[in-house]
Parts: sequence; structure tokens; C-alpha cells
Amino acid sequence: MFRFRPRSSLERYLPFLQEAPLTAQTITPAATASRVEALAAALDYLTEQDLCALCSITPSTAEAWRKRRKGPAYALVGNRVLYPKAGVREFLDSHVRAALVGSKELL
Repeated sequence: MFRFRPRSSLERYLPFLQEAPLTAQTITPAATASRVEALAAALDYLTEQDLCALCSITPSTAEAWRKRRKGPAYALVGNRVLYPKAGVREFLDSHVRAALVGSKELL
């Protein structure tokens, strides 16, 4: 007589884990991040971290700018946000303040 026995999640995924064991060499976040940065630079884009460093803002501020459509143009690729360098340049140019010339004369 056949008796049904539910398999644990480990038993279910064990064949896949035995085929390709996960090691520190296969998954390295630092290597993935540097590769994304290199690809973004090759395509004339900045990563969100680059924009935050350039503008001295936090990632949550960059997210708020995107939600309010207040910041530079961006491209959403999967779950990554990339900013075209031309769009960042336009954004920075639109925030240039002119120096006050002859401000003492106004007083």
C-alpha cells in the first residue's frame, strides 16, 4: 500500500543544490555591483549610488525625487534605477544659481 508522505522543502530542492552548490565564488555582491557599475558607465548611465554621491543625498531622497517627478530623468531596469548622464547634466544645469551682482547697491 502506498502512503503519501509530504516532502520537506529541503528534500524538494536537494537535487538542485547538489548539481550546483552555492559557494562564495559563485555569488559575490561586490563583483555584481562593480559589473553593474561598469556596464552603466559603458552605456553613459549613472547608478543610483553614483547620483547619491554626486548630489550628497541619501537613496531615500533619490526615491522621493522619482516619486514626485522632481529629480533627473531615470530608467528603471528590473529593480535597478539608472540615470542617463545627459539627464543628470540637464537636472544640474536647471539648478544653477546666478550670483548676485551689485547686491549692496540694492540696499
